[in-house]
Amino acid sequence: MAKSKTGAVLEYLQAGNTITDALAVKLFDAHRLGDIIFRLRKRGFDIETTGREQKDKYGRKVMFAEYRLREGGTNENQKHSY
Repeated sequence: MAKSKTGAVLEYLQAGNTITDALAVKLFDAHRLGDIIFRLRKRGFDIETTGREQKDKYGRKVMFAEYRLREGGTNENQKHSY
């Protein structure tokens, strides 16, 4: 059975990576990262949100969220598949 998008994002965060909406779409075809993060937090994962900004291809400033799993943000009971 294929891993769910939630499971794939969780595994990516547990590997110490950060993720943004654009990266979630590119890596996992996950178009609703905010919902995935919400569900992971509801399950008890301690995920930090950092506001980021950069310029788009037209030179306009854009804001976006970057997520990361805080150190110690999981316990053994939470390490299950989705």
